[in-house]
Amino acid sequence: RKHALAGNQQLMRMRNATGVAQKRLSSARQQLQAGQPGAVFEETHRALMGYLGDKFSIPLSEMSRERAESVLRESKIAEACITRFTTAIDACEMARYGGGVSDVQAAELVDQAAKVITEIENTKWA
Repeated sequence: RKHALAGNQQLMRMRNATGVAQKRLSSARQQLQAGQPGAVFEETHRALMGYLGDKFSIPLSEMSRERAESVLRESKIAEACITRFTTAIDACEMARYGGGVSDVQAAELVDQAAKVITEIENTKWA
């Protein structure tokens, strides 16, 4: 069975989406401890967008905030969860390009991203 799944890359990406996102968030936490806030936001952004791209089979080249929001709505994800997801994406982009974010805010953002991914994962979508 494992061999059959390995032949279907799309299915493997869907099944491994959460694990890959969690590894990226773990890497973001390590970057935070190393005092590299820019890398924290980059990894958190990759974790969120990569998770959605893998889970819903959307190439990263086609992934945007608007596309993510649309996919989540089509999948009947709760509006509050969609708002938390887009807020986290916006915070990552603001911090990456605007700067001036404390370590506490960065840690909270990584935690929020982990919670949003878990919430999406636990939702029974259409």
